[in-house]
Amino acid sequence: MNVKVFIGFLLVAALVSCKSKQIKISDVDLETYCTNAIKKGLIEKAPLILLDAKPIGLLSEIDMENFEFKTINSNSLSVIPKGSEYLKRIWGEDSKNGVIEITKFKTLHCGTPPKWIYLLNDQEVSFETIKSLRGKDIKYWTRIDDIVDSEKNDLVIDIIITNNKSN
Repeated sequence: MNVKVFIGFLLVAALVSCKSKQIKISDVDLETYCTNAIKKGLIEKAPLILLDAKPIGLLSEIDMENFEFKTINSNSLSVIPKGSEYLKRIWGEDSKNGVIEITKFKTLHCGTPPKWIYLLNDQEVSFETIKSLRGKDIKYWTRIDDIVDSEKNDLVIDIIITNNKSN
């Protein structure tokens, strides 16, 4: 048997034998999503709402009857916990109650890659520090893409909160 035919046969056999499962993606009501994040203690009332990393206002100021993203795919939402002094430098005092990010588009970076920032319990740390964490010590982890700082630099920020705040 020809080697190419044999490899082709193996590939087809592997594809046929794979059993994939479709994951059901559900839409959620933005206000309900925020209420659940408040109950978990991640945010306070009136969090800042971001659309693709750009502030659009506090939840309490948004006219939910006419808001395009009143109901949205749950995979498009991220919670950024309250109280981050670091994030206040980016989005100001409005971010003190926490942030809800709605991701409509993902940016592909061509050319200069974005600066990657790791916040561990609201302190900027190195990637080496992040690599030393154990999975069971991580309470919460989220990533914010497509941030542009005051100097027009592209940023990606990973926010990690541990069970032990002394990490």
